[in-house]
Amino acid sequence: MINLKNLMVGFGFVLIVLIFMIQKIRIRSAHKKKIIEIKNRRKKKRKKNMK
Repeated sequence: MINLKNLMVGFGFVLIVLIFMIQKIRIRSAHKKKIIEIKNRRKKKRKKNMK
């Protein structure tokens, strides 16, 4: 039988990896929003310059 210490260490490791992945996804989605906003601004500036 697996002893309790190994079980706790394994569970803690899995938890840390899970939190790390969630943070990466959050950061990526936040950057995506900023990138979309910047692209939209550039499009507006181009349209103004064409007129």
